[in-house]
Amino acid sequence: MSDTDEGGFWRYLARPLVIAAILFQVGCSTRMSSRSKNLEQLIIKITNQSSDTRQGTLGIEGQVTGVNSSLFFQAMSSIYPSHEEILADTALNLIRNGGPTSELSSCIIELAEVYMDQMKFEKAQPLYEKAIELQNKAFEEEHGYLMDLPEVAIISRTLSSVYKEQGKFDDAKSALNRAVAIMRKYHTSDNQFIAPYKVDMARLMVEQGNLKKAETIYLRELDIIDNSYGPNHPYTARVHGFLAELYALQGRYSEAEPLINETLAIQEETYGPEHHFLTSTWLTLARIYHGTGKYEKAQELFDKSLSVIGKIGTKGMILKVEKDIASIQGK
Repeated sequence: MSDTDEGGFWRYLARPLVIAAILFQVGCSTRMSSRSKNLEQLIIKITNQSSDTRQGTLGIEGQVTGVNSSLFFQAMSSIYPSHEEILADTALNLIRNGGPTSELSSCIIELAEVYMDQMKFEKAQPLYEKAIELQNKAFEEEHGYLMDLPEVAIISRTLSSVYKEQGKFDDAKSALNRAVAIMRKYHTSDNQFIAPYKVDMARLMVEQGNLKKAETIYLRELDIIDNSYGPNHPYTARVHGFLAELYALQGRYSEAEPLINETLAIQEETYGPEHHFLTSTWLTLARIYHGTGKYEKAQELFDKSLSVIGKIGTKGMILKVEKDIASIQGK
């Protein structure tokens, strides 16, 4: 019987991925239910099967192929972080077997983001570089000509961060300059959509010790960001936090402290008082306390940062926090 008749329909429903997809839809609304637990067990099973396929044996990819199953694995990688790398990798392998260029680019970006979360920048870098190439190729395939795309600017901005985290500052600057050049084709230089790119440029300058020029950019872009996003927007708060960090690095603690406290108040209201997104803010405040001789308060924030990030973070994230603490302590 074919998959269009009744027997074929039930055979289709019996496929593991289809069962998982149905459970996934249920699990979205009842994540703590027994059905959600069943989904987790099924994902683990699929993950194990997927490991076999990468060794050349017939696993789950032998049962289903195509874009839909690839997108399913992508969705699952977001739900189950303990299996996200292999799930995103499986999605990528599926789409390589005949999917459109745009979907291949999407899967490559998905896997690159997994590596970014794991602080595996050396693995993320070639994937983002490839994604830029594929974005351009996909547009040319569809339209018959090439042009600078906002999507490429977004990827280039992320790639700049990948370079920066590896200490490749020249490459980071080049990628960011390319991103800004593309965005300027769509927006004026004082537009809110370009401001985050310029903020990233200032952050890169801070890493290189060019604090004076970075401050000029922060102040200029904050005017645009305040007016566009509003003073209580999380991104506005974040950029105020960057400026506070710069002031703290310069020893301008009296200017830094009110800024970082304002940032912290907005972030606590937005994310909650114990969210790991607040780690960098706590560490900036700890830098201020340490610089003003309030060592006990600084240590409390060091301990809090390590505790919170240790509960959800990867080894790379924990190492970064430890490195930041050592820098504040002058070690």
